[in-house]
Amino acid sequence: MMNMTIARLTTEEILAQPAIQHMNNNPGLSQREVAEMFGVGQSKISFWIRRLRDDGHADKLAPWLAVGRVKAPNHATRSGKTEVIHTYPVTATYPVTATASAQADRQGTYHTDIKLQGSQAFATPITSATTDGTANPQFPDGSNALVNPAATPTSGDFVLTIDQRDNATAIKRLQRNGEKTLLMSLNPALDPIPAESPAIRIVGVVEEVQHTPYRRTPRR
Repeated sequence: MMNMTIARLTTEEILAQPAIQHMNNNPGLSQREVAEMFGVGQSKISFWIRRLRDDGHADKLAPWLAVGRVKAPNHATRSGKTEVIHTYPVTATYPVTATASAQADRQGTYHTDIKLQGSQAFATPITSATTDGTANPQFPDGSNALVNPAATPTSGDFVLTIDQRDNATAIKRLQRNGEKTLLMSLNPALDPIPAESPAIRIVGVVEEVQHTPYRRTPRR
């Protein structure tokens, strides 16, 4: 229920939130500090900030973003924590390389506070084809999914797959049933696919989805 409330907020309503206004008036504060002051979950504040950036309103956060969060990656807040914005290419070319073809296929830049190891992380556009022709609120059409090729998928993870017969991509949930590992479609009408199918390759694990509160649970 809380996630649905967040999703309905307009840009104006997000900017009117006392916590967001306080961040801009006190740009030295971290998300964690503001969350504690206003009794708001840090994940909610992070989601609001992503919504503003994704919708092209990062300028509304200019005072807060200016304090080392983009130009000075090692900026420390008063709590000693760092708030760093990391960027990843938005592309439909796999694997992501520095070749001219991959560069030409880039569709923008994805901004997040998630730091992923290695240089191959990227964001992929979500379309109806990506979700196997079904509407899914966790993966809304027109948003982007942050994909981590270096992560080892575990049961319950969402993964980006590619069908090597036609290069079609889809997001599926990895599920282990006893000795079997299956790739479950987001479309409940479609049958599961064995993860060891030679035609299907797992490109990487979905870490975060733009315009939604979804984030992969950190693995320890």
